[in-house]
Amino acid sequence: MLTSRRSGASGGGLTWRLLIFSALVFLVMATSYIGLEYGYKAILMSQKAEADQQAEELITGVPVEKQEAVIDFYSRLANMRAVLQNHVYTTQFLRLLEGSTSKGVYFSSLKLAVDEQEVQISGVARNYDELSVQLKALAAMAGVSDVTLTSAITAENGQAGFDVNFNFDRQEFRRKQ
Repeated sequence: MLTSRRSGASGGGLTWRLLIFSALVFLVMATSYIGLEYGYKAILMSQKAEADQQAEELITGVPVEKQEAVIDFYSRLANMRAVLQNHVYTTQFLRLLEGSTSKGVYFSSLKLAVDEQEVQISGVARNYDELSVQLKALAAMAGVSDVTLTSAITAENGQAGFDVNFNFDRQEFRRKQ
């Protein structure tokens, strides 16, 4: 009989303990919520108001002319950045062209139309074999397409004067970052 009383008494005590523990957890949570809502929130709002007031004082402390000058300067920097990101660097193009130029060929003029992505080159080759080698080298250049020999003339000394047009890919000649 003693055992049955103990089991009944401990079962009832466990329920009360669980109820008290739950009530304590609820009380701690409710106190935390009330403290955060009415205490800490008020502190944060006053700090935000102070920061807003300081920002307003800074803004009013700077003359309008200087504010406009800073905005103008920033606008120019942003525009320059956009231009430079889309800029075609001719030095890279010329470096590639120099690397693919045959020894028996020299160029007399170069017209680079960046907006149309077209290049027109005039030059002289030692002979038509050298001209053929040069055309193949131009066609093999990275970013170059549609290589077209527009004219070829044989000079009295056997050299071949020529005009070549081709297209290029702008992405190939932008500064790599």
